[in-house]
Amino acid sequence: MLPAKQTEPGNAPIIQMQGVRKNFGTMTVLRGLDLEVPPSQKVALIGPSGSGKSTILRILMTLEKIDSGTVLIDGENPWRMRKDGREVPSDFAHLRKVRGKISMVFQQFNLFPHMNVLRNVTEAPVHVLGLSKQEAAQRAMQLLEMVGLRDKMDAHPAQLSGGQKQRVAIARALAMQPKIMLFDEVTSALDPELVGEVLNVLRRLARETDMTMLIVTHQMNFAQEIADRVVFLEGGCVLEDAAPDVIFSHPSQPRTQEFLRSILGA
Repeated sequence: MLPAKQTEPGNAPIIQMQGVRKNFGTMTVLRGLDLEVPPSQKVALIGPSGSGKSTILRILMTLEKIDSGTVLIDGENPWRMRKDGREVPSDFAHLRKVRGKISMVFQQFNLFPHMNVLRNVTEAPVHVLGLSKQEAAQRAMQLLEMVGLRDKMDAHPAQLSGGQKQRVAIARALAMQPKIMLFDEVTSALDPELVGEVLNVLRRLARETDMTMLIVTHQMNFAQEIADRVVFLEGGCVLEDAAPDVIFSHPSQPRTQEFLRSILGA
């Protein structure tokens, strides 16, 4: 079961980051970053290590707070809300509401090792969305079918390959029915022969759903294939932002050209 298509998405960006700065101690990772993503768009974030790609995803997932700037997710600030006619720090209910619009798939799977595959996928829908165990199980089995792992629903993570674990992680994220999916180098921890099975799932999501997708990846051919737009980051800023054909055929920035030569071996 793929997520239902949204009807008549609005024109306003579903993700807005304006002047966002993020520091870790004395290290500045994002330097006044501006980024807007309209609903349904598939965006590949590329750039060298340390350029801020994963930090962007972690901020959107509310795993990290910003030091300054503005972040709006579907028009709402995760950390601020309106109450009695004024803006105040968000309470847990508001943060949970905003966070519920987003799911993230990490590099290292983050599955619960003591739970079987089915329970890994049903746990959050039952406890966060309030689905019955039967409803959650039905949704989970449809998603496991979609990622090719319905026959593994009784297995535990230790019994799965890396590619299978990552496909379970994708099914788990989809079970929350998010509007936005974030993928953080989801193939980087996999053996090369297992990469394709995970990328095939992402291809299907990109092709068959209108979820907004942000994908941090070093798989340049994959980014060129599925992205509507490619954003190249350098030093915590957006250095280049264009359609895949532009970025990969004739990037305008020398630093983008240098990065792509080093990655593609051209």
